[in-house]
Amino acid sequence: MTLRELNRATLARQLLLVRARQSVSRALERIGGIQAQDVGAPYDALFARLEGFRAETLERALDRRLAVKATLMRGTLHLVSVRDYPSFHAAVLPSLRRYYSRTSFKGTPMQIEALAERALAFASEPRTYGELREHLGGEAEFFRARFHAPFVYAPPITRRPRLVAARSWLDAEPVPEEEAIAHLVRRYLAAFGPATPRDAARWSGIPVSAARAALERIRTIDLGDGHLDLVRAPRPGEVAAPPRLLPLFESILLAYDDRSRFLTKEHYDRVMLGGIVLKAFLVDGIVAGVWRTERDTLTLEPFAPLPRVARRELEDEARGVAAFHGAAKVRFG
Repeated sequence: MTLRELNRATLARQLLLVRARQSVSRALERIGGIQAQDVGAPYDALFARLEGFRAETLERALDRRLAVKATLMRGTLHLVSVRDYPSFHAAVLPSLRRYYSRTSFKGTPMQIEALAERALAFASEPRTYGELREHLGGEAEFFRARFHAPFVYAPPITRRPRLVAARSWLDAEPVPEEEAIAHLVRRYLAAFGPATPRDAARWSGIPVSAARAALERIRTIDLGDGHLDLVRAPRPGEVAAPPRLLPLFESILLAYDDRSRFLTKEHYDRVMLGGIVLKAFLVDGIVAGVWRTERDTLTLEPFAPLPRVARRELEDEARGVAAFHGAAKVRFG
């Protein structure tokens, strides 16, 4: 497949070619969840993908426990459907435990399990970080327990989060690790394919060997250059791609080992700033600039002059995003 065909395949699956009319939970399953390091990012991500999306739609899904926020892929915060959470967490848990074992709390495996159980019991109802730190004896103890056992974030999602034990918040059965990884990788291909095993590992944070083993359990087709895909997944080919404004930490910019299907090397450092992925916008499916809102104005900053038609279409799309943010004006910076 050409780079452009890979681009369009992902855009179609990510609901970035045509906005969908469907529930938040179903959309989250289709797009493999949403990066949620920033509290506002899921709102921008869903506005770009769902027809008529309103902030209260997401808040209602969280309140009804149809969607949940938790530490998942790559050890970062994600918003996923409640149906996906048990498998996603079981799949990434070994990686989370390895990655976050480097703390000043150096207990034995039995001590770590006991610490995690104390945390889960205390968090049978939502608790703030401060409450958990105090109960467990300090920052190191809280940090180790937080990534050793399943916790989710209780709504509302704010900058003062509260954690709750997943077993108390959700009605879900444990999923065996091998089955969980296969589910995770299948969801990845459905949302971001065609892709390579290395891409799946980069997105999820699991080892490449685990991604390869999971792919052997899934019926796929080989599209060349190492790209695998689900048999009936959409691959629309040469179709038009409308402009879209993407959130902070947009998933399509973090889902591949090789990000060239969306982001050129020339502009990489203008979007990927250390651990931050800036708010970017797509023109013809490619990142063409960044955007921000300040007070009553949404500002678009293209990396290069845009053709007149593309500029007009981008401005029209930005007006809808500005209104969503309560901004009255759109300008080019």
